[in-house]
Amino acid sequence: MKRSRSADRRILLLAGGRLGETAALGRYEVTRIERWGQLVQRLPRLSPGTVLVLEPYLGSGSAPKEFWEALSLFPSFPVIAAVPVSRISSTELQRMHLAGVCGVLNLRFTHSGSLLSQMADAAFAYPLKRRVEMALSRFLGGDARILIRAAAEVAVCGGNAEDLAKIFSVGPSTVTNWCEALHLPPPRRLQLWLRLLLAAQLMEDAGRSIPAAACAAGYATDRSFRRAVRGLLGASPRELRKQGAFDTLLKEFNADLRRYRLERVRATDSTARVLVPLTSGEKQITSRTEDNEA
Repeated sequence: MKRSRSADRRILLLAGGRLGETAALGRYEVTRIERWGQLVQRLPRLSPGTVLVLEPYLGSGSAPKEFWEALSLFPSFPVIAAVPVSRISSTELQRMHLAGVCGVLNLRFTHSGSLLSQMADAAFAYPLKRRVEMALSRFLGGDARILIRAAAEVAVCGGNAEDLAKIFSVGPSTVTNWCEALHLPPPRRLQLWLRLLLAAQLMEDAGRSIPAAACAAGYATDRSFRRAVRGLLGASPRELRKQGAFDTLLKEFNADLRRYRLERVRATDSTARVLVPLTSGEKQITSRTEDNEA
């Protein structure tokens, strides 16, 4: 599957001069800030398509509390830490990884913008993709996972099923055929699930109300978000939040994937029945593939 470039990607940069002064890196619009206090103020208003590139030891021998707060209070944002790797301990690097840092840029060298752009590509939508993929059934193959990861990126960009097709430089009907062949829901339903999962993830960020999370996930109004949640789950967003919105949605998403998988397998199986005559010629038995999925 060939991937295409997409828009609406941003980098929020808090780092020294080694990372340059450019206002754009490839497909990313770059905003530079100078102080940690600015980061804390901006985070609740940033779009989910933002990658944070932070230099935690800028002007100091230790990472400020705002760096750790960004990781703990806003886990929906992917974070790249720009650090002098040779001058910090492996324990500190492990702490960053456990706190949610998904990429480390070694400041021992002066880097070109192209490397940072590549790292931002790898980090983009990573928190959502990682949490979803960790929960996916083992019965899903590699191509199905590629489509789901792409749908997560589209959701983070505020896109729809048509944008999912654009990622692969194909038409919507081709993606529909892929979904059918891979036993996935149709593209619109798949994209609906990923947008809801994104909203649920954003609801976990500190300071984000349910309407703010819905807006950041691309819903035009809080009402449209409530309607989407109730249509799929029969519950309100508030009720969902009390149950643990993201985990509840992940469970239901997996259940929906399983329903489509079983329906497609059974439909295929019903057309592939083979009548095998017994020796008496009086009876016939039907051989079929049993669904052994747990």
